[in-house]
Amino acid sequence: MKTLDWESTYKNDSYGAFILSSFPYLSQNELKFSLNLRDDNVRTQDDTGKEWEEFEHQTLSAGFENHLSPTFGGHMSVRIFNDWRMKGIGSGLAHLSPVGVGV
Repeated sequence: MKTLDWESTYKNDSYGAFILSSFPYLSQNELKFSLNLRDDNVRTQDDTGKEWEEFEHQTLSAGFENHLSPTFGGHMSVRIFNDWRMKGIGSGLAHLSPVGVGV
């Protein structure tokens, strides 16, 4: 069996938190809110003892959701979410995701 001439190493860590809340109002409505935070760090090196290469990526996501229950029956949800992605290298990216769903 052939032995390797090099050994790839890595150190990865990820941290995050989230908050969820729900507020009933009026008799047929419920407002929901969510907030998510995540921090990813990746460190790699080509071989043991070589210089570490580091990459960072943060994500922040916030959203509102309104659940409506009309008196005639059925259910309808309206959602708006926004995601922000920030990378250690380069510029950040924001993405708005409005969604309306009726059942």
